[in-house]
Amino acid sequence: MLLTFFLVVVGWVIFRAENITQAWDYLCRMFSSSLFIIPDRGRLSIVYIIILLAVEWVQRDKQHALQIDNVKIFSNTIIRWAFYLFFLFVILVYAGQQAEFIYFQF
Repeated sequence: MLLTFFLVVVGWVIFRAENITQAWDYLCRMFSSSLFIIPDRGRLSIVYIIILLAVEWVQRDKQHALQIDNVKIFSNTIIRWAFYLFFLFVILVYAGQQAEFIYFQF
């Protein structure tokens, strides 16, 4: 099964490349030693870890993950809809660009 997956992935690279040279270069980069290098995220990773640890610490006694008890901030409809619109804005601003369909060359 692993061999089948490997062959399918290599086949995708070959079909996606414009020529064999480009496919070979891409495959060489896919299986280079840089695959095993841990990226340096630095301070941003530390911030994420601290936020996740804080959420875990606050929620450690709850029966369900991220359970909200006795929080009145979401009971007000205006504030709740402001949060909804804020999150929608964040999603729209930071959404990725549209990717082309993989078989557009055929």
